[in-house]
Amino acid sequence: SAGRQFDAGQIDYLQKTFAETQFGEIHNQYIQVQQNVNALKAQLQFITGLQEPLNAEPFNMAAYQISGFETNYDSAALLANPSFQLSKQAETINEKNIELQKNKAETVTNRGAFFTLVEIA
Repeated sequence: SAGRQFDAGQIDYLQKTFAETQFGEIHNQYIQVQQNVNALKAQLQFITGLQEPLNAEPFNMAAYQISGFETNYDSAALLANPSFQLSKQAETINEKNIELQKNKAETVTNRGAFFTLVEIA
């Protein structure tokens, strides 16, 4: 897409390069997540002793609801659960790390744009 916009003259070379770099980083993250999922599936197979491949599907809570029976979840107990807190902390750290990497990339890009605009007399 960035290549097409560059060819059409809508963006300059620096923006094209930045977009391609971001795409590469996101693609690498996607591949890493896929590898993590495969590794976790292999660990689960090993722990459970299952030989057949695992297919992870979203849990359908509605399929297991008993008619006339209300399930009340205690959100305070969930938020106080150490495992939940640890996972939320890891999620926050990962989000901040992604923001940091984006800011680093923007700083490098901004520096490059700054130096290309400076005229040497």
